[in-house]
Amino acid sequence: MSTAAATVASHPRALLWALAVTLVATAWFALQPDDSLTDTGASAPQRTASSRIASRAPAAFAASAAQWPASFPDARRAAWPARGDSATSPWSPPPAPGPAVPLKEGAAEASVAAAVIPVPKFPFSYIGRWEEGGTQQVLLLGPSRVWAVAPGGVVDGQWRLDRIDATSLVVTYLPHGAAMTVSLQAAPAKPS
Repeated sequence: MSTAAATVASHPRALLWALAVTLVATAWFALQPDDSLTDTGASAPQRTASSRIASRAPAAFAASAAQWPASFPDARRAAWPARGDSATSPWSPPPAPGPAVPLKEGAAEASVAAAVIPVPKFPFSYIGRWEEGGTQQVLLLGPSRVWAVAPGGVVDGQWRLDRIDATSLVVTYLPHGAAMTVSLQAAPAKPS
């Protein structure tokens, strides 16, 4: 136990007396009449804020407080400036589409052909093949793991193995549906 806690625990009556004296002193100060309200004889609602401040403040401050409304000749707020389009553009609906413009013949096919993303290179290396239960499988080395794939299997969610030939694999890139032939060359052995 700390020293202060031990002192309070050993003198509970002293703590109660100190609390009672503080409560009586607070009540006495709260019930005292305010001398600033009786010095001019005016009632409280008739007095202005500057006269209340002036009666309580030192003379130098009282003089500046009495002059306060005069130092601000136009205390009214100016009108808000006109709002521009850029102020509300994030919350505005998008503009209406313009009129349809007919395309020239062949322009649509050219724009679609330009927008087609090319099929990426097959990202796996051929390691080898084996046959298990009458089904041929190939082993493919990917960036993070080795895949054992039979015809019809999907590798990495994007490539489907369609056929295994003696010298090549036929795979389909699923996002485009484009088929390609991959040569079966074993990955070169790395020197150890």
